[in-house]
Amino acid sequence: MADYTSKTLLIISGGIEAVEGIREARDLGLRIIVADGDKDCPGRELADFFFHISTYDAMSLLNRSLDFQLDKGRINGVISIASDVPVSVATLNTGLDLRGISLKAAALACDKYLMKRYLDMAGIPVPGFLKVSTLEALQEAREKLGSPFILKPVDSRGARGVLRVTDHMDLEWAFEYALSFSPSRTLIAEEFLKGPQVSTESLIMDGQFYHLGFSDRNYEFLEKYAPFMIENGGELPSVLPTEDQQSILGLVEQAALALGFDHGTVKGDMVLTRSGPKVIELAPRLSGGYFATHEIPLNTGVNFVRAAIRLAMDEKVPASELIPRKNTHIVQRYFFPPPGKLVSIRNIHEAADMEWVKLFKIYYSPGATIAPVTSHVKRGGVFLVEGNTRKQALERAQAIYDLVQWEVEESTDGIKP
Repeated sequence: MADYTSKTLLIISGGIEAVEGIREARDLGLRIIVADGDKDCPGRELADFFFHISTYDAMSLLNRSLDFQLDKGRINGVISIASDVPVSVATLNTGLDLRGISLKAAALACDKYLMKRYLDMAGIPVPGFLKVSTLEALQEAREKLGSPFILKPVDSRGARGVLRVTDHMDLEWAFEYALSFSPSRTLIAEEFLKGPQVSTESLIMDGQFYHLGFSDRNYEFLEKYAPFMIENGGELPSVLPTEDQQSILGLVEQAALALGFDHGTVKGDMVLTRSGPKVIELAPRLSGGYFATHEIPLNTGVNFVRAAIRLAMDEKVPASELIPRKNTHIVQRYFFPPPGKLVSIRNIHEAADMEWVKLFKIYYSPGATIAPVTSHVKRGGVFLVEGNTRKQALERAQAIYDLVQWEVEESTDGIKP
């Protein structure tokens, strides 16, 4: 491994989900710059230097980085951790003469319609889709795609503004609601694909893919939180047959290369349909939701984030270090307390102290107002458990749900579907 004591890494995002990655960078001996629009972000106290700049403000980040280099020395690598900012990363890569994704690839990554169109033109299987900028276009999409179908902003994140539109839904409400989450005021309507959904996470080095994350996504609350598309974690290893997993991963590789993702990391949102796998989205970054930082190393024994950091520093990571050493059963789940004023949460310490609980976080404190669950950012907390079998891990996850009790003065306020 290279000596990093005289080298500097810029990490875009100092949010809570980035903290573990920042710690990995510190353990490598790197000087660390954290950039975040929140001056009180938890990653700031772990950094040697801090840029108080929005993670989306690419040019300000570049200008500040160039000033830093004149004063304090070269920045040797840039990475985003649990932050969907491909344009900022690509702008810094280009402006600082670093290896990484191109501006073209970044532009495709941050526009869901452009990505789908580009993949479709390249012959990559994707759901049927239509661009939606007017209510009339949405009505046309319902006629062409049938019901249900997915409506979402082309440029939002964390499932904000994502709806599963059914026959009897008020299209005018759906249009205005989804549009309110789109900075560009543009939506995409997509065919709703039936079949298992999976999350993948891969490292790309010198054109070679190393697939280390493959999780079965859990949509058990699809109807409960309809029309909002709310995922409740997932399970590793997958129950899908090996040949299906290989087919999905092969499509990830084809799609990534078609989009120009040829160095770094790529996360995939994929669906296995009756006619084969299809791409929902790809992102050239480390995932959030503790998938990259916690689930993958717990499942495989491979420190995926550390490998990604070394790759961002343009170090070649030995392939032997990217081979899974185990296949532990991991279940991730979220808390979904009812909306209202939070009075108390009982038994959180008992739950967190279970030896098989590997991550436990609560996002609300007593006295807080809990909002209705309309996107992933509205979940109440997260936990990870491990088990000797999938059945045992699932039983342990249910035991945590049974143990942790949320006392909420429930509100009848909601969001019109």
